[in-house]
Amino acid sequence: YVIFMLLGIIGGLVGATFNAINIRWSALRARPSFRRRVHAIVEVTMIALITLISSWPLTITQPLSADAIHAMFEDCGPNTGNSALRVHLRLCTEDGHYTEVSRGLVFSLAAAAAVRLFQMTLTFGTACPAGLFVPSLFIGASLGRCAG
Repeated sequence: YVIFMLLGIIGGLVGATFNAINIRWSALRARPSFRRRVHAIVEVTMIALITLISSWPLTITQPLSADAIHAMFEDCGPNTGNSALRVHLRLCTEDGHYTEVSRGLVFSLAAAAAVRLFQMTLTFGTACPAGLFVPSLFIGASLGRCAG
């Protein structure tokens, strides 16, 4: 039960971090000087470029979020669906077993959650329809997979 308590605490801290950063970012974007200098199309273009650049270095953030979320939620057993993606993301081995827990795997999952939190904070409230639900699921799936 302790692990679930820790996951709840971490989830609350992630939410509080999102709120704190989002309030500051939204206040900056609401300034008339920002609106005069940065047109909405330029803002969306820059956000798309930043999202692309920040997603590419990590293997787990390269596929579509929905596919990565499914891979993190699915079991590693045989005949469980898209096993090639789970092997590519290093969540499962080729013979259908879970990958051994390592610092690299935990770091990769935690970094992916941090990247998605950054992207979600950056895109919320812009003219770019990026949403909150799918990135929140991705962050939760990443942190949950870190815990086991």
